[in-house]
Amino acid sequence: MTDTKELARRAGLLEAMQAEIPGEFQWRPFPDLLERFAQLVREEAVAGERERCAKVCEDLDVTYGDWHVDACELCAEAIRAHGKG
Repeated sequence: MTDTKELARRAGLLEAMQAEIPGEFQWRPFPDLLERFAQLVREEAVAGERERCAKVCEDLDVTYGDWHVDACELCAEAIRAHGKG
């Protein structure tokens, strides 16, 4: 999972917070950057949840044996693919 500082950097918030005094930060409201940051946080949370769901499917493979391994693998692949398209 990506850390908050990296998401803020990708959203452009860190650059926007640079103050006139070197080494300090000053908050300047940039609604578009805040919205971009919120979107990145949401995407990161959804991706994490998607991966946890796929792992549940994979764990079912082990729990119930070979008779439905293909179905569990297909479910895990489908869950992961959902975020890529």
